[in-house]
Amino acid sequence: MLFLKPIINGIGNCYVEAETRNRERTDLIVDYLGEQFVVEAKVWRGAARHLEGEEQLIQMLIEAFV
Repeated sequence: MLFLKPIINGIGNCYVEAETRNRERTDLIVDYLGEQFVVEAKVWRGAARHLEGEEQLIQMLIEAFV
């Protein structure tokens, strides 16, 4: 959030740990200039975990638009 605050600069808001419809957690929701963005932060733990994180994001997008 420290990185985002200067970018948002009073024009938007950010929320920590918002729950999604299926009770899973997201790391950060950013409202900026009338749009809403989901920011999923991950700690690097190797290529295999990276792929798992990508799959998680894909599933979140699918659920959001179904």
